[in-house]
Amino acid sequence: MELSKGYIRGLLLYDFKFGESAAASCRHIGGAFGEGTVSDRTAREWFARLRKGAFILQDPFRSGRKSDVNNDRLRQLVESDPTPELTQDLGVHYATIARHLHQLGNPLLGISDREFDIMLSQKHCFPK
Repeated sequence: MELSKGYIRGLLLYDFKFGESAAASCRHIGGAFGEGTVSDRTAREWFARLRKGAFILQDPFRSGRKSDVNNDRLRQLVESDPTPELTQDLGVHYATIARHLHQLGNPLLGISDREFDIMLSQKHCFPK
Protein backbone atom coordinates (compact mmCIF):
# COMPACT_ATOMS: atom_id res chain seq x y z
CA MET A 1 0.00 0.00 0.00
CA GLU A 2 1.52 3.29 -1.14
CA LEU A 3 0.88 6.07 1.37
CA SER A 4 1.14 9.75 0.54
CA LYS A 5 3.85 11.83 2.19
CA GLY A 6 1.21 13.86 3.98
CA TYR A 7 -0.40 10.75 5.45
CA ILE A 8 2.96 9.40 6.66
CA ARG A 9 3.80 12.77 8.20
CA GLY A 10 0.45 12.71 9.98
CA LEU A 11 1.32 9.31 11.44
CA LEU A 12 4.70 10.64 12.55
CA LEU A 13 2.99 13.64 14.17
CA TYR A 14 0.58 11.28 15.97
CA ASP A 15 3.44 9.24 17.45
CA PHE A 16 5.36 12.43 18.28
CA LYS A 17 2.38 13.78 20.24
CA PHE A 18 2.24 10.52 22.21
CA GLY A 19 5.91 10.84 23.17
CA GLU A 20 7.25 8.08 20.95
CA SER A 21 10.77 8.24 19.54
CA ALA A 22 11.43 8.59 15.83
CA ALA A 23 12.81 5.03 15.72
CA ALA A 24 9.73 3.63 17.47
CA SER A 25 7.45 5.56 15.12
CA CYS A 26 9.33 4.18 12.13
CA ARG A 27 8.86 0.64 13.50
CA HIS A 28 5.14 1.21 14.16
CA ILE A 29 4.49 2.55 10.66
CA GLY A 30 6.61 -0.20 9.09
CA GLY A 31 4.77 -2.85 11.07
CA ALA A 32 1.36 -1.55 10.05
CA PHE A 33 1.99 -0.59 6.42
CA GLY A 34 5.07 -2.56 5.41
CA GLU A 35 8.78 -2.32 5.92
CA GLY A 36 10.29 0.68 4.16
CA THR A 37 7.13 2.80 4.22
CA VAL A 38 9.13 5.44 6.05
CA SER A 39 12.89 5.43 6.55
CA ASP A 40 14.47 5.95 9.94
CA ARG A 41 16.23 9.05 8.58
CA THR A 42 12.96 10.58 7.37
CA ALA A 43 11.34 9.90 10.74
CA ARG A 44 14.26 11.54 12.57
CA GLU A 45 14.18 14.59 10.28
CA TRP A 46 10.45 15.08 10.83
CA PHE A 47 10.74 14.58 14.58
CA ALA A 48 13.46 17.27 14.62
CA ARG A 49 11.08 19.64 12.78
CA LEU A 50 8.26 18.80 15.17
CA ARG A 51 10.47 19.44 18.21
CA LYS A 52 11.10 22.93 16.78
CA GLY A 53 7.34 23.50 16.60
CA ALA A 54 6.97 23.11 12.83
CA PHE A 55 3.63 21.31 12.69
CA ILE A 56 2.90 22.13 9.05
CA LEU A 57 3.10 18.76 7.32
CA GLN A 58 3.14 19.99 3.72
CA ASP A 59 6.37 20.64 1.86
CA PRO A 60 7.21 24.33 1.63
CA PHE A 61 6.81 25.87 -1.81
CA ARG A 62 10.07 25.88 -3.75
CA SER A 63 10.17 27.87 -6.93
CA GLY A 64 13.32 26.25 -8.22
CA ARG A 65 15.60 27.80 -10.75
CA LYS A 66 14.01 30.21 -13.20
CA SER A 67 13.85 28.64 -16.62
CA ASP A 68 15.55 30.31 -19.55
CA VAL A 69 13.18 28.62 -22.01
CA ASN A 70 9.87 30.13 -23.00
CA ASN A 71 7.52 27.22 -23.72
CA ASP A 72 5.47 29.26 -26.22
CA ARG A 73 8.57 30.09 -28.23
CA LEU A 74 9.73 26.48 -28.05
CA ARG A 75 6.36 25.28 -29.34
CA GLN A 76 6.55 27.74 -32.27
CA LEU A 77 10.08 26.66 -33.14
CA VAL A 78 9.22 22.97 -33.04
CA GLU A 79 6.11 23.48 -35.16
CA SER A 80 8.04 25.48 -37.76
CA ASP A 81 11.22 23.37 -37.87
CA PRO A 82 11.56 20.50 -35.37
CA THR A 83 15.29 20.12 -35.74
CA PRO A 84 18.19 20.07 -33.32
CA GLU A 85 18.95 23.72 -34.05
CA LEU A 86 16.61 24.40 -31.13
CA THR A 87 19.56 24.20 -28.78
CA GLN A 88 21.32 26.95 -30.69
CA ASP A 89 18.18 29.05 -31.26
CA LEU A 90 17.31 29.01 -27.56
CA GLY A 91 20.88 28.90 -26.23
CA VAL A 92 20.30 26.08 -23.77
CA HIS A 93 21.40 22.46 -23.33
CA TYR A 94 19.44 19.79 -25.17
CA ALA A 95 18.32 18.24 -21.88
CA THR A 96 16.57 21.51 -21.02
CA ILE A 97 14.73 21.44 -24.33
CA ALA A 98 13.81 17.78 -23.87
CA ARG A 99 12.46 18.54 -20.38
CA HIS A 100 10.34 21.41 -21.67
CA LEU A 101 9.05 19.37 -24.60
CA HIS A 102 8.07 16.70 -22.10
CA GLN A 103 6.14 19.37 -20.14
CA LEU A 104 4.39 20.33 -23.38
CA GLY A 105 3.44 16.70 -23.88
CA ASN A 106 5.81 16.32 -26.85
CA PRO A 107 2.98 15.73 -29.35
CA LEU A 108 4.72 17.99 -31.82
CA LEU A 109 7.56 15.79 -32.91
CA GLY A 110 6.01 12.44 -33.73
CA ILE A 111 9.06 10.73 -32.23
CA SER A 112 9.79 9.45 -28.77
CA ASP A 113 11.62 11.52 -26.16
CA ARG A 114 14.50 9.05 -26.35
CA GLU A 115 14.80 9.43 -30.13
CA PHE A 116 14.70 13.22 -29.74
CA ASP A 117 17.43 13.11 -27.08
CA ILE A 118 19.64 11.01 -29.34
CA MET A 119 19.01 13.28 -32.31
CA LEU A 120 19.89 16.42 -30.35
CA SER A 121 22.95 14.99 -28.65
CA GLN A 122 24.43 13.61 -31.87
CA LYS A 123 23.96 16.65 -34.06
CA HIS A 124 24.27 19.84 -32.08
CA CYS A 125 24.95 19.56 -28.41
CA PHE A 126 28.53 18.50 -28.25
CA PRO A 127 30.59 20.65 -30.62
CA LYS A 128 33.76 19.01 -31.84
